[in-house]
Amino acid sequence: MSSNAAATNGLIEALSLHVRELSVKIGERSVLRGDGLDRAKAYVRGAFEAAGLIVTEQAYEYDGRRVANLIADPPGQEAGADTDATPYIIGAHYDSVIGTPGADDNASAVAVMLELARRATAKPPGVPLRFVAFTLEEPPTHATRHQGSRVFVKRLPEAGGRVAGALLLAMVRAVRLDAAPRQCADHEDHAAHLRELLRHRLHRRRRCERRPVNLAPDRVRPLDLFLRRRRHAAEHDQPLGRRRRQLLQRRHQVVHERRQLRERRPLLRALHQRVVEVVEEVVAA
Repeated sequence: MSSNAAATNGLIEALSLHVRELSVKIGERSVLRGDGLDRAKAYVRGAFEAAGLIVTEQAYEYDGRRVANLIADPPGQEAGADTDATPYIIGAHYDSVIGTPGADDNASAVAVMLELARRATAKPPGVPLRFVAFTLEEPPTHATRHQGSRVFVKRLPEAGGRVAGALLLAMVRAVRLDAAPRQCADHEDHAAHLRELLRHRLHRRRRCERRPVNLAPDRVRPLDLFLRRRRHAAEHDQPLGRRRRQLLQRRHQVVHERRQLRERRPLLRALHQRVVEVVEEVVAA
């Protein structure tokens, strides 16, 4: 067996071990019941420390229970160390949906993060990395102030302030390029099929966006009707209702956010590409 094949088999075994430990031995990792979340936190912390990283718990409370994000830094790079380097974040959440073992969502991503951390510590890639295991990303805390990633971002000024970019892992799966679908003769045909499918879907979406809107008197859009009433109220010095003012402010806010997103899109793409290159360097090492 060649050295590359042996290394690949070793990586597969290590990833499988992490997934089995989290999804089979520990199982459900929900904040709503059981101690699976605490056991998963202890396991992830132990794996980080075994790889030589310095782990800091970012603790907070939810419904009277103590939970924590785990922030792992290579030696000499921990928060408060004398370094000017801005780290790249590699993160994954270790909780699961209630009633599920969470092998795919999200033990698979945690396994990848732990192995990246181990390799990055053994052979530093030349750029600073920080690994974060988030808690409470699944319901009932998803999209609330108790969500682990939101807590991390809110407290970011306390933990160093800046990041160069972030790669957040979720539901990582293995794909064999030599196992193409039956309708595809080889991988190149499969890739061409996927590109054509994506091009078709993008064309349909653009076509729907360009579709003319019926502005007949009996089919006036609610927003147009609202703007007409607003102009009429302004001409006759009539105050707008509270709800109408809120709708107008929200509309202006959405337009402003979309404009900002369009302006930031090239920068976000460049940051994402750089983070992917960093991860590839870690894997290649």
